[in-house]
Amino acid sequence: MSTQYKTPRTHLVALKKITTYLIVLVLILFVPSIALAEETFAEGDIEDLYDNLNSILEIVIAIGGFWTVGCIIFSGMRLSGSQGNPTARVQGIIGLVFAILGGFVVYKCLTIAGWITGI
Repeated sequence: MSTQYKTPRTHLVALKKITTYLIVLVLILFVPSIALAEETFAEGDIEDLYDNLNSILEIVIAIGGFWTVGCIIFSGMRLSGSQGNPTARVQGIIGLVFAILGGFVVYKCLTIAGWITGI
């Protein structure tokens, strides 16, 4: 009788597979049928498309805001739990910096999207 020993790497492989399947599922579900259409847009359809994209962008901003707050809390806990360990302290500080930078990008994503559509 042979027994298989699970190593920590098997969990990483399973996590990568699950992540890949979730990304494919999201891409399949959220690809708009308008993007796959063969016809061109009429003038009124483009305005409706911009309204829908703005609604989606507002949802992404809300999710990104909650994610940013969670990252700031997690990094703050990591920083306060470092207890004089320089490596853990640096990880906490870097986490805070990147969480704040990511929050700024989430805050300015409407401006970035407006700049891209204005090109």
